[in-house]
Amino acid sequence: MAPKYFLLLTVFFVVGCATTPRGVDWFSDKNCQLETLDATSYAVSAVDMPGFIEPAILFTVHQSMQRMGLRLTEDADLHIQLRFEQVSLGPEPMVRDGFDESLTPGPITRFNAIVHVQVKTRSGNLVWSGALNRAHAITGSETFHTDIAIGLLQEAFDELFENLFQPCS
Repeated sequence: MAPKYFLLLTVFFVVGCATTPRGVDWFSDKNCQLETLDATSYAVSAVDMPGFIEPAILFTVHQSMQRMGLRLTEDADLHIQLRFEQVSLGPEPMVRDGFDESLTPGPITRFNAIVHVQVKTRSGNLVWSGALNRAHAITGSETFHTDIAIGLLQEAFDELFENLFQPCS
């Protein structure tokens, strides 16, 4: 009986999202400024963002910007555009054939969720860009866990925006 519960517990921890220990990876394409940015305010917009994750992403971006001393306004010095992209990480969802012993019903979908970030000045000049990404392996029965996602997104956005005002050396 004990080996069966051990196997179930092991599968429980292994199944789900495949990711780095930190949770969300990030990279910055353009990560230093040719001239010093003198910004005190920001505005943010989301494009192609799934409705279930948009509030969590916007919340964490707002938190990161406020920690940097920026305030949210309509007539902002910096305009942050967030664009969501989902990239397939394999074949089409695998349909179960009935001969396996999976604990989760339905097909498994593997994809990489990417949030592209561009920061432009009031005049529209691109001054900074980067992205967050996370690999996923999900079934139709899984749900989005907002509380876990906000913690992971907050850490990633804080690190991503760390060099927003860093001048090139």
